[in-house]
Amino acid sequence: RFSGDLLEMKIIDKKQVFESAHNLQRVLDERLAYELCEGKPLIRQMRYAFQGPGKLYLLFEHCRGGNLSDLLTLHSQMRENQARRLAAELVVAIEYLQTQGIIH
Repeated sequence: RFSGDLLEMKIIDKKQVFESAHNLQRVLDERLAYELCEGKPLIRQMRYAFQGPGKLYLLFEHCRGGNLSDLLTLHSQMRENQARRLAAELVVAIEYLQTQGIIH
């Protein structure tokens, strides 16, 4: 069903994934991490994951304005209240990832 939402696509070459157990584990871990974060605010949402003959496809919600790196590049200086809010949002997101065992 077409929702009209903008999505971002990450395309992964299967040959690279299966070159080593490490590469395979990274892809599996990434997908699991996004699944564990489903519906959580402050964390980009994966909408779909599927595969073709030689590629894996992960589709994510579109982040208007880009990612954190883009934001920091664009706003190398920001007001204290903006920086405080950004830091608080990062802490909340990181705490959630820690409770899920995604990062430590």
